[in-house]
Formats: sequence, C-alpha cells, structure tokens
Amino acid sequence: MIRTQRELRKYRDTLSITGMGVIAFGIWSILKTVITYAMSDDYMAELGIKPEAVTVTLIIMSVIMVGDIILRIVVGISAVKEGKGIKEGWFYVIVAMAVFVPASVVSVVTTFIDEPFRYGLLLSATVEATSLVTTVEMLVSAFRVKKLTKELAGG
Repeated sequence: MIRTQRELRKYRDTLSITGMGVIAFGIWSILKTVITYAMSDDYMAELGIKPEAVTVTLIIMSVIMVGDIILRIVVGISAVKEGKGIKEGWFYVIVAMAVFVPASVVSVVTTFIDEPFRYGLLLSATVEATSLVTTVEMLVSAFRVKKLTKELAGG
C-alpha cells in the first residue's frame, strides 16, 4: 500500500509537470509560426499561396492556432489539476490521444518530405518530437494515476 501511494505521488507529479509542458509547447508553436511569418516576406509565396488569398489564409491559420492553444491550455490545466488531485476526468486524455499525438506524429514524419535539409527543420522536428514524448508521458501518467487511484480506493 505504501509502495502504491509512492507510485501514485510520482505519477501525479509527472502528470502535473507534463501538463505544464503541453501548455509550453502550445505557446512555442504559436511563437514559431509568428516568427516564421515575420522572418520571411515570401513565406506565403513559398507555400504556393496566391497574393489575393493571403488574407484568407492568415485568418484560417490564426483560427487554427487559437483553437490549438485553447485545447493545449485546457488539456494542460486538466492534467495539472488531476496531478494535484483537484479534479479527475477523461476529456483531456481523449483530446490528447485524438488530436495531439496524431498531429505530432504527422508533423515529425512530414517535416523533411519535399524539403531540402535545413538546420531549422531539424530543430523544428526535434521540438515537435519532444512535444510528442511529453504528450505520451502525460498520457501514461494519466492512465497510471487513474489505475492507482482506483486500486487505493479498493476497486
């Protein structure tokens, strides 16, 4: 029982830390996108977007980025709360499994497709892979916390 309580405390701490990591990576992804646009005047042209479609494209990308950061904040805060024993739930686990993990895998895998090698791409892929590892660690901790909590409750 003492070992189980110790494990529960360890996984709760990991859940809180990785929840904050999910939020941090969300902020990083917005900063990276904004910096990419600010540093490259012809970025939209490089993507093959016509000048008359730039405004619409920027609006769509902004909506996606805002949605992404909102989801990451909700998931991160939910993980932190469960890690601290304040609130339990499955929503953040489902969102992380259904949205963040597949998106990160696709991002890491497709980073170098049709692109010449650049150190910026390597850095971007490394950060995205780290985000994926953080999300997976959060999911593992969430499942362990739920299992250990149930064991300690006698069920």
